[in-house]
Amino acid sequence: MSVRVIGIDCATKSRKVGVAFGNFADGVVAIESACVGSNIGTWPKIVKAVAEAIRDAPQALLTLDAPLGWPASMGASLVGHTAGSTLDPTADLMFLRETDTIITKVAKKPLEVGANLIARTAHSALRRLNEIRKESGSALPLAWDSSSMAGAQVIEVYPAATLLAHGLPDTGYKGTEAKHRGQRESLTNLLKQHKRLDGIRNEVSENMAKADHAVDAVICCLAAADFLCGDVIHPEPDRLPSAKKEGWIWVRKPE
Repeated sequence: MSVRVIGIDCATKSRKVGVAFGNFADGVVAIESACVGSNIGTWPKIVKAVAEAIRDAPQALLTLDAPLGWPASMGASLVGHTAGSTLDPTADLMFLRETDTIITKVAKKPLEVGANLIARTAHSALRRLNEIRKESGSALPLAWDSSSMAGAQVIEVYPAATLLAHGLPDTGYKGTEAKHRGQRESLTNLLKQHKRLDGIRNEVSENMAKADHAVDAVICCLAAADFLCGDVIHPEPDRLPSAKKEGWIWVRKPE
């Protein structure tokens, strides 16, 4: 199976978005490029670049580092809520999705889309995803099983959880100081040696050293390889309807 892979580290500002392109085959993603939005241009240019990559490939997997859904209890509770009245669900039920709870147990607690500023990133990601759908002419449904990949599909990922699942450091590489760049260079060298990644050439390495957004975009591609290899945590069959409502973070199974 050969699949075009696009990893996107989502953000509310186009210049902070990270985008990586690669190709998956024989259990490995060959990374072709990784950069930040400021190297590509405005939102329309970023959307066009991603859409072209999808159109040119028989199969494609778009991996987004952003929540693609909200807690079901939150939506249900707020429909009839009026100012000053109590909210019945606990804070965890209001602000955490089921996938967030599972990821917390196996790796690291994600930011709460129902409570944190990550909600703005999620809103932006869903808007751009819709623009990519229009530009590419693809429906881009969410993927739920790598064995039934057809056309272009989308998954939600969480780079920090992916790093931890692979025994890699998940902190210290985000920032503009020299120590952060040093951590990015160290992490990039580890990713170069990873069995599921290939083709991190000097140009890609330099871009990763410059910006953590480019690093996260490459990690999104690693998460895509895990998914395509079937080596990920799936929602239990009876919880699949809930996962389709709230979204699901795909991360490698813990060893």
